[in-house]
Amino acid sequence: MAIGLSAEQVPTSIYYGIDDRISWGFLTQLESDQDRVRDWFKVFFDEAEYNKARRSHPHPEELPPSHADVRKYYEDFLRKLYPHIKKSLIDNVRDWNTAHVEFLFSVPTTWTKLGLAQDLKTIACRAGFGSDSRNHIVDVSLTEAEAAAVYTFNSQNAVYSDGDVLLTVDAGGGTTDVALLKVAEASGDGASLRSLDQVRGDEIGSVEIDIEFADLVEKRLMAAKKDLNMAPHTIRKLAEKMSRSPTGFRRCKENFGTEDSLTFPEFEIEMPGCPDTFSLPSAKVIRGRMIFSQAEIRALFDRQIEKMFDLIDFQMKRMDTEASNERITHLVLSGGLGSSQYVKDRLTQRYTVDRVHRRAPELRVMSSTVPQLAVVKGIVQNRMRKLKTAKSVLRTRTCRQSLGVLCIQRYNPRNVAHQQAQLHKCPIENKTYANDQVIWFVKQGQQIDQDEDHVDHEFWRRFLKGKCKPWEDRIVICNSGAKDLPNSFKSNEGAVKMLCTMRSDLTSVPYSDFEKRKKRWWRWWNKYETHYRADFTIRFQLKPASIDTQLLFKGQRYNTPNSFTVQWDEGVNMAAPKEHRSDTHNNSSRHRG
Repeated sequence: MAIGLSAEQVPTSIYYGIDDRISWGFLTQLESDQDRVRDWFKVFFDEAEYNKARRSHPHPEELPPSHADVRKYYEDFLRKLYPHIKKSLIDNVRDWNTAHVEFLFSVPTTWTKLGLAQDLKTIACRAGFGSDSRNHIVDVSLTEAEAAAVYTFNSQNAVYSDGDVLLTVDAGGGTTDVALLKVAEASGDGASLRSLDQVRGDEIGSVEIDIEFADLVEKRLMAAKKDLNMAPHTIRKLAEKMSRSPTGFRRCKENFGTEDSLTFPEFEIEMPGCPDTFSLPSAKVIRGRMIFSQAEIRALFDRQIEKMFDLIDFQMKRMDTEASNERITHLVLSGGLGSSQYVKDRLTQRYTVDRVHRRAPELRVMSSTVPQLAVVKGIVQNRMRKLKTAKSVLRTRTCRQSLGVLCIQRYNPRNVAHQQAQLHKCPIENKTYANDQVIWFVKQGQQIDQDEDHVDHEFWRRFLKGKCKPWEDRIVICNSGAKDLPNSFKSNEGAVKMLCTMRSDLTSVPYSDFEKRKKRWWRWWNKYETHYRADFTIRFQLKPASIDTQLLFKGQRYNTPNSFTVQWDEGVNMAAPKEHRSDTHNNSSRHRG
């Protein structure tokens, strides 16, 4: 059987040969020089995560040399993936270049920085996606947690009833994501889900199991190095190869916890490149295979499962404030690690026997029907439903961060926020205003209708005739909820960051389209001049991990060239905190490059 023939998910790996040849996916497992294979680089797309790993990783040489290399691996992998997709689809459409094709990407729930999704979209376009036709679209559709929830619900909706509450746990290679959702309608064309809380995730996954297995192998061989003719770096390379072997440790990992695997007191893991004649009792190596006990393999899983417990427990506790009248009826597992029988058994024991949570007194733990494909199938199903009925399966999304606009407010000396603000006098009205006040138009925890997917905010400006010019408005971002949001940018103590500056240019609009406000001579106490007022709207399209903006004038999108531009600022890299992490497990993740 060819390597990968029975697998449902292509490995995110790429090989760079010395002859500039590049192979990808399953083909990398056939390369003789595995040192030139780059895998698990996708967990480092966020530069901050990459830099953190460089500082804490015990083997930094295993990581990509730079963050620019991470982006290069992404682009090269996608450049190989695109023609494969095109070849698979082109025979099924009448004319590839005129067909309407949507390339929909999901993003990890851990990507809370708004700039990451746009960066991924840019790299995908450079790699060829959307390049063949103006009818081809590239977009970021859902987070992985949301997509997995959509598929889980669609594929097993006969199990659910109106009002059921699902906690979906998508545990993959690099991250584990959770989503808390309520069944709005259980069947028919209107079958749908509503979000009860913001999605969240953490760096919990099978890649961590691989790394810890490699560490265990290295520790054994280093302890026996006096009996080996191997340099330390060679030992580490062998440990890495053992953790990657599709017919060795990976097979053991995938089957661990099944009824058959429990009958084996020990597991024999092949050592690539070692002959059957090689034995080293001090390292538990017999005939080219290293021996591991059930307890040793179990411990590798348990460290990830304990962190998974933290994430799930935190989400259940959040129900006290976010959904106090609800009870979780189903915990549904998906993803590669989520397909593990051992993981399912541990979660079942904890949440249905040992620690029955008061928010889940009759919880049922289930597995997705095709766990490794739940995300990709969920993206397609959600989009197909929207095209068919104009309604998404996932009807609402819970905002993870708050968005506000900086504005001026009529000065009030009794307002504490105004006391700290810079003041200015309006030359038209001759009145004093406080600068850099904040109006929050999206608040953390707010429900957004997926089928509307936008929030409109009204803006206005006054100007004298002949003085119309482009205006700038600044948008800020904050991780606080509605009760803790500051009223002023200067009083926020660093909690509020500048997200972007939007430049709106209506200078091409005739003055007759603006409201004219004439000076009233009989109001001698009011000295404002005859002037014009421009009212316009900026539409914020709130996507899972990004924001699109549009300028509207008189209710219509204003498309005059260069009339609206957005300059992103530091807030685009502001991440939401991982509130669920306990001190025991905080910052414990480290990934291989």
